[in-house]
Amino acid sequence: MRLRYFRNLAVDLIINCLAWVCAFSFGMSIYLNSPAIRPMILLWLPISLLANLFFEYAFGAYRMFWRYVSIEDLFTLVKVTLGVILSLIVLAFVLPEYLVLSRTILALYAVFLIMGFATARILVRINFEGRKEFALQNQKILVLGAGDAGETLLRQYKNQSSNEIVGILDDATTKRGMELHGARVIGSIDQLGHFLSLKDIDLVIVAIHSIPGKRLREIYELCKKHNVQVRIVPTIDAISSGKVKLDETRPVEIEDLLGRERISLVNESLMQRLSDKNVLVTGAGGSIGSELCRQIALNKPKSLSLVDNNEFHLYTIHSELIKHFPDLNITMSLSDVSRKEEMAAWFRRIKPNVVFHAAAYKHVPMLETQVLKAVKNNVFGTKILADLSSDYGVESFVLVSTDKAVNPTNIMGTTKRLAEIYCQTKNKSSKTNYMTVRFGNVLGSNGSVLPLFRKQLASGGPLTVTHPDMTRYFMMIPEAVTLILESYMLGHGGEIFVLEMGQPIKIVDLAEKLVSLSGQVPYEDIDITFTGIRPGEKLYEEIFHDAENMTKTANKKILIANCREYQSDDVEARYALMHDQFADEAEDALLRSMFELVPEYRKEI
Repeated sequence: MRLRYFRNLAVDLIINCLAWVCAFSFGMSIYLNSPAIRPMILLWLPISLLANLFFEYAFGAYRMFWRYVSIEDLFTLVKVTLGVILSLIVLAFVLPEYLVLSRTILALYAVFLIMGFATARILVRINFEGRKEFALQNQKILVLGAGDAGETLLRQYKNQSSNEIVGILDDATTKRGMELHGARVIGSIDQLGHFLSLKDIDLVIVAIHSIPGKRLREIYELCKKHNVQVRIVPTIDAISSGKVKLDETRPVEIEDLLGRERISLVNESLMQRLSDKNVLVTGAGGSIGSELCRQIALNKPKSLSLVDNNEFHLYTIHSELIKHFPDLNITMSLSDVSRKEEMAAWFRRIKPNVVFHAAAYKHVPMLETQVLKAVKNNVFGTKILADLSSDYGVESFVLVSTDKAVNPTNIMGTTKRLAEIYCQTKNKSSKTNYMTVRFGNVLGSNGSVLPLFRKQLASGGPLTVTHPDMTRYFMMIPEAVTLILESYMLGHGGEIFVLEMGQPIKIVDLAEKLVSLSGQVPYEDIDITFTGIRPGEKLYEEIFHDAENMTKTANKKILIANCREYQSDDVEARYALMHDQFADEAEDALLRSMFELVPEYRKEI
């Protein structure tokens, strides 16, 4: 248990003691010198302290962040108090009558206890809020960037005499020594460490809109080392509109530190390509599927059709799209991609020209025990859509795959590799161009680690990591989707496109950075615990198989994996066999057939 927990409990126990003193003082003031008072206090005080400890643990009250106390937290304190009072009332039934507390004292004790709990926390929050407000005043500030963003920002500071601009750092040597709204360019950004050591800096503001994530990471780590706050100007739109002020700069977020380049969501070539196309997106309500819908809509197709089997998610993305793209023909179908009749009826209705297949079950540990469900959705659902695309003359079919299909150690990865194999093989016998896009984790997607960490952080921790050496590739959702669309533009059929994912990131490093960015100290304010690798998980992911030679494309972020070729007849025969095994619910036989088709699977049955 961390020091903060002990501190919280210690203060609450002191409040408990004071509540008893006040209750007895007000409730039995005329009897304070009575011989019966002392044994009564000696009995009930330790009992109440033990009850207090038990119920604080039971309701998690000791884990509260007092500086962020909320109404919900106060309700928790009420439950702790009621638990203590009820336990004392129950105990009173087995004690001698002369030791039983009066109802007056119990009521007063309850009032003083809850008032003490709440007052202590509210005072801490008031103090913290006051310090936060004060923290934006009387600061010595170093600004990085003497461009348009820096100029706009500094213009806002001209009338803020409570803050002192120590100087500006900019890499352009031609700006050295020049002044911007009274602040002088005193050096380059590479000299940041020197100035942090030399000057008493309270805050560094990064006023460079297009700063690469890698550079921002270096700045953040350097400021963290010197215990200096870092903030960043928001967007170029906000800057150019002149709305950027001191309190409108924002803290650095984990997405800023990822190191991915910014991308443009509107592509003139894509717009021309889609202008007369009916586009179908499966899994339209998911993280990738919904972003696919947004970016496709931005590039103005003839029509956009959304398919998902989750009613709420489908409704959400459909409502968003019709609000922002009222002139676009948007249809939706609450359908299961593994139901051939449903999908065939939808194909007949909308006559798609392009299909983006993003629907899939993705939760690795869950699918380890749900083999039939995984196969039905990821394998046969893909086959149904691929076959229908050929039957109905679809021009291009894009399968959204995953790096877990490479040397799979789990059912999810194996089913996605089978989907890749079927699409690649189908391309040989169909006029439809089938292509696959394979990439790693996307930061912030449904079910990914970042939303989980943020939820755990909001509840006071701990953040849970499966293994200290666990690493993953990450990219942002908009970038991943843009590269999927770029792959569609590049593809001629049969390709497995692999997105350049950068360097793998340790999950524990991600957790530590998230805690630090929240203004807290990892392992002190917020604990990080290791829970053990879950079924089917790898310590690290791979983007392509060792035997897959990679070919470059016109886009430096997209490669082509030259995979092992399969004979169409063999794949069709094996799929027919797997379908029979699936229908008979012969799970062991089905697994054997799957692993024969995916020999790189790394586990035995």
